[in-house]
Amino acid sequence: MRAGTKTNVIPGVAEFEIDGRTLPGQSDADLLRELREVLGPEVELEVMKSAPPVVTEPIASPIFDLITREVESREPGATVIPYLIPGFTDAKYFTRMGARWYGFSPVKIEKGSGIRFADMFHGHDERVPVAGLAWGVEVLDAVVRKACTR
Repeated sequence: MRAGTKTNVIPGVAEFEIDGRTLPGQSDADLLRELREVLGPEVELEVMKSAPPVVTEPIASPIFDLITREVESREPGATVIPYLIPGFTDAKYFTRMGARWYGFSPVKIEKGSGIRFADMFHGHDERVPVAGLAWGVEVLDAVVRKACTR
């Protein structure tokens, strides 16, 4: 937010930058329409940078199967599922060149630990369990090594 340079002067203009993310199937126009409904028509809106949401389809692939096998071999009964990540990744640009993209950041959270995955990131106490990170590094290492030897 920017508005003036002095605390005792009413600024002529105030500016806000909003980091908005579109969902698969939405456009910049959809996001602007939603913002106008909340902010009102008198607010001027401009898209400064845009990148479409990433959708990897079909989900089934040799790499997804490999990820599933490695997770299940270490955690019998686990289910590997696609997940919508609301954050930003470089996948937005690489998929335009035809790359298939899977966000894969395995971290094991023990049942009953009281830890919620979504609460661990970008907060006041950002953290991951050390044992869960070690487990994830092992899984990721195995997936990368096996994918590279195909």
